[in-house]
Amino acid sequence: MQKIALRQYLAEPGETVTVEVKAAGTRHLVNFFFTQNNTGPLPEGQNLQFGLTGGQPRRTLRLNFTFSNENGGEYNVELSGDAGGDPDTDHVTQDFGIPTTRTRYEFTLNQ
Repeated sequence: MQKIALRQYLAEPGETVTVEVKAAGTRHLVNFFFTQNNTGPLPEGQNLQFGLTGGQPRRTLRLNFTFSNENGGEYNVELSGDAGGDPDTDHVTQDFGIPTTRTRYEFTLNQ
């Protein structure tokens, strides 16, 4: 997996992506949506893994981060693929005291 832009990645067909989320300064309250059958809460200490198949050239992972206080906090998200490339770390912070922030991570399959 290679990073091509902010929260956008080029991946190999069949590659397995691992997502690790750590909360700092807030309680760990994260939900994910990858497909209709692959959605739900992401418990603290549990990684999310999913495979990228050749059937769909573009896939989207959505993560919803809830912040437990108005003083902010941060979520650190590390994404890595089993086909090589450097892991990418994303830092998600609270915006303007809004309790929930949603991010999208786009994966395009190398054709």
